[in-house]
Amino acid sequence: MSINLKLQYFISFLVLISLLSGCTSGYEKIDNQWTYVTYDEGAGKRTRKLEVDPNTFQVISDEYAKDESFVLYKGRVINNADSKSFKILKNGYSRDDKNVYLFHYQIINAVPDKFEILEGLFSRDINNIYNGTLPLEIKEISNFKVIEANDKIQMISTKEFLKKYPSYSFIDSEKSKVVVYDNSVGKSGEIIYDGPIERR
Repeated sequence: MSINLKLQYFISFLVLISLLSGCTSGYEKIDNQWTYVTYDEGAGKRTRKLEVDPNTFQVISDEYAKDESFVLYKGRVINNADSKSFKILKNGYSRDDKNVYLFHYQIINAVPDKFEILEGLFSRDINNIYNGTLPLEIKEISNFKVIEANDKIQMISTKEFLKKYPSYSFIDSEKSKVVVYDNSVGKSGEIIYDGPIERR
């Protein structure tokens, strides 16, 4: 292969990388239709049309948007979210007057006005410590501390999770179809938790 041809390939590659790196995901109006746009190296630009009310639709951030009926995270509806009282917290967490959410999944039993984000996917309210969307069975939540935070987020169908961890059988797998958690390490008294699971 000649040097000129190699140089042309290299320049084309640099142009492609610079185009893709300048592209961010987000909400965009295309042909008078609201869409959520993502970019990837293989397919380039991908669009997903959104079924929203164009008269009340508003973009809150690159990740969040809402209309008078729905709230969306990355183009997906956050089930049960109240668009009137909805607030973005941080790190993928949000809340309304009734629930707390991680990405577009509801955190099981979380109390919105007492909710506090810790490290990793650990969080707390007045009743529980949570890892991702899962409440932990901890008697003394005031003693809980995060020992090690990590960012390996796992999402799994609730039915599969319950087969692996039957101690969580109180979760309604029809209401919460997916659970989200990580392997951050926490401790309460002498008990250590690997994510939502008590270490044995």
